[in-house]
Amino acid sequence: MKTKILNILGIILIVALVIVAVICIIRPMLKEDKIIENTDLQYKTEAIKTHIYKEDIQESVVDIINNISDLNKYIADYSDNILNEKLSKYTEEYFTTKSLIIVTKPESSGSNTNEINRIEKTNNTLNIYVERQVAEIGTADMAMWHLIIELEKEIIQDIEEITVK
Repeated sequence: MKTKILNILGIILIVALVIVAVICIIRPMLKEDKIIENTDLQYKTEAIKTHIYKEDIQESVVDIINNISDLNKYIADYSDNILNEKLSKYTEEYFTTKSLIIVTKPESSGSNTNEINRIEKTNNTLNIYVERQVAEIGTADMAMWHLIIELEKEIIQDIEEITVK
């Protein structure tokens, strides 16, 4: 009888852990794009998680994508089916008036999430604030977050420095 109860409790525990893991994996995929407006900047963001992890990247890396050539180089550096599909919507026509800033951020657990909280432009500096949520129960899989910011070219034409906070 005792063994049967322990087996049932073990099964319940395993099911609970699987449910938590599935929620942690699916939650980032359910987030919608944000359109954020303030007096100075209008931009749109999207957060994409991939499992293409590069060990040589230990901190956030910022890429400014001004044309298709820049985009193709980025895709070649971080090739992943999900990322490729999301980035395929950007065309040469898009880049006539707009640019992308992509913050590539490594994560030690695929359960942790990252998203752009806000962007501020001060003089010639663009400050990007990233909100990181650490899961209560982490997983051992490494992940790479690609935080995409869509904005008008004129916003970044005089930018000399980009910081990620």
